[in-house]
Amino acid sequence: MSRFALVVLLAAAASSGTAHADGCRVTGTVYDADGRPMRSAVLRLVDIETRQSAFSAADTKAGFSFDAVAPADIGRYRIDVLSAPT
Repeated sequence: MSRFALVVLLAAAASSGTAHADGCRVTGTVYDADGRPMRSAVLRLVDIETRQSAFSAADTKAGFSFDAVAPADIGRYRIDVLSAPT
């Protein structure tokens, strides 16, 4: 369980956000507890307040992106790693 929590923290720490007219974009790179990129991992972005979710899959370089995240209210989000790479 501690390994999963570390992966989530690393993914969240690696994230960045960019504002666009039609929404915000959250991007980053996901790593495992040993610092290895997690290619093709499935991620979920959760709005802490509304509990709305969006899903993304890491690419071949372990990069991920959540596009068109609602910018209306600046909120707090959590990124969960739902599955290991396949």
